Amino acid sequence: MDCERLVTQESHCFSCGSLNPADYAGLQTYDVIVELDGEPVHTIVDLRKFLYQQKEPGDEMVIDYYRSGEAQQVIVELTKQ
Repeated sequence: MDCERLVTQESHCFSCGSLNPADYAGLQTYDVIVELDGEPVHTIVDLRKFLYQQKEPGDEMVIDYYRSGEAQQVIVELTKQ
């Protein structure tokens, strides 16, 4: 991943509250999600489309994101809300 990408493209800034799936995955407020399973995420619409059209509860997913300018990655198992 490349920090320049954050400057040249819109990325989704994820806001997390406590006790939600993102919180359990270790994501924090102001983390910037840039990819889901290698697919670019530029907006919340991209994120929702990916989740609703390509994933189901129980699936694993790789989330690439930036926290404080540093690239991070986490693998999560999706759950039903």
